[in-house]
Amino acid sequence: MTHYRGIQKIYFDAILKALVKVGGLNSADRKILDFGCGTQQLKTFLTNQKYVGYDIVPEYSDVKDWDQVDFNIFVTNETFYEMPSADVEKILIKLSSLKPDCQLLFGISRQGWLNKVGSFFLEKQALAKTLTLPATEKLIINKFCTIVKKKTVFGLCDIYLAKFKNC
Repeated sequence: MTHYRGIQKIYFDAILKALVKVGGLNSADRKILDFGCGTQQLKTFLTNQKYVGYDIVPEYSDVKDWDQVDFNIFVTNETFYEMPSADVEKILIKLSSLKPDCQLLFGISRQGWLNKVGSFFLEKQALAKTLTLPATEKLIINKFCTIVKKKTVFGLCDIYLAKFKNC
């Protein structure tokens, strides 16, 4: 149910593969919450069946309330940039109180010049929904979390595996 083709598909598939690898998402002990799952494309790269997708679009979501899900890894890929920074902080505060021992896996678009060139030619509105810039998103994550691993995909997106600082 994806609308990506060609270069876009190559880009997003590479990000999803990197998320799986960096987060060890195919490990049998992983219980995954895909926050902002969209059309659940991450699920197509998983052999692990312990996956729950949550999205504000009800037809994409497996659950109504993400905070009612049993998970030990919280995955969010290029989702927080569409939210005000105060909402991102609220989610991390809530998450740290509900699941202080969970790991977090973030995909963050760099929104650099190469991203902007790509969006101009491929999807003009790709960055138009930005409410929180990548630098601010990273500051918020660093406020609450310790980065365990980092991987960059094509110089366009950074993948971070993290844990809460209080753990």
